[in-house]
Amino acid sequence: MRKLAFVFALSILAVPPLCQEVPRVEVFGGYSLTHDKAQTRSGWNAQATLNLNRWLGITTDVAGYYGNTHIDLGLSTVNYTDSLHTFTAGPTLSYRTSKFTPFAHVLVGGARSGGTSTVSYPSFPSVPSYRLSGSDHSFTMLTGGGIDVNLTRRIAFRPVQADWLLTRFGGINWNRFRYSAGIVIRF
Repeated sequence: MRKLAFVFALSILAVPPLCQEVPRVEVFGGYSLTHDKAQTRSGWNAQATLNLNRWLGITTDVAGYYGNTHIDLGLSTVNYTDSLHTFTAGPTLSYRTSKFTPFAHVLVGGARSGGTSTVSYPSFPSVPSYRLSGSDHSFTMLTGGGIDVNLTRRIAFRPVQADWLLTRFGGINWNRFRYSAGIVIRF
């Protein structure tokens, strides 16, 4: 009889977690920025997470960051535009409550960085300007987390996602801070 009572009590305690609906897929989109010692770049961030259970999911993350620098050297000007795109995937751990969902992830993948420098001579219109372009690909890793504030059953607001973004261009590790905020839609 004690065994039966124990099994009954255990089954009642297990029912509430089973009754709470876990979204199968969560899609995030929003604003993002990166910062390192030299520069801050703004851009966008998009994620899709396939939830395997209440606390574990597999996340893919794609982001793009852009910058433009103008230098006036008197007789010449230099315009430099650059971009960084990251493509990563990995596990995400979540702790779900009715009001918010904090999460942490480790994502690995690749990155593409590109840039174009244009030198022109506004004081000398007959002198042609010239342009140099280049791009590189590298290993990328994101480690961090954030919090989603549940607005409805299907929509949440992500006020903060903070990540350490590591890229390795030209054999050099580039450590960046990454911040993202936006909307999460759950299916």
